[in-house]
Amino acid sequence: MQRGFSLIETLVVLLIVGIVSSAGLSVLVLDRDQGIQREARQLSLRLAQVQSYVRESGRSVAWLADQQGYRFSLIPDSTDGSAQAPAWVRDQVRFAQLFPQRSWSLESVRVRMEPAGPWVFVNEWLSAPRQLELDDGHEVLHLRSDASGRFDVQS
Repeated sequence: MQRGFSLIETLVVLLIVGIVSSAGLSVLVLDRDQGIQREARQLSLRLAQVQSYVRESGRSVAWLADQQGYRFSLIPDSTDGSAQAPAWVRDQVRFAQLFPQRSWSLESVRVRMEPAGPWVFVNEWLSAPRQLELDDGHEVLHLRSDASGRFDVQS
């Protein structure tokens, strides 16, 4: 009577373990790729929403991004009067509910904006093209706007 496993049985088990682990690894890599793509698509939608808000309300909005996330802020205009006026405070609260500060869903995202600095969205139908680069260390995606303000995600 033999005890233990034969060489062929051991090799078959190792082959099965190798196939299963490589399939699992490829799923993790694909999920990471989809993460930065999902992030870029969501950001593109948020920028389109803010552009619509600006066009409908006539208010200007600033947008700023860094390694932690991004945020929108309402810019007061000359008709707002004091920044402490009840109407301005109410508008700020509503705006913060519509466009809360967001953190990146990925651990590490490098952001490069052209033009650099905060982007200001104003109530104009045509604007200078903008480009944003998102880099998670594995993949680089670009969000580019055309003159009408429509953003497109590109690899």
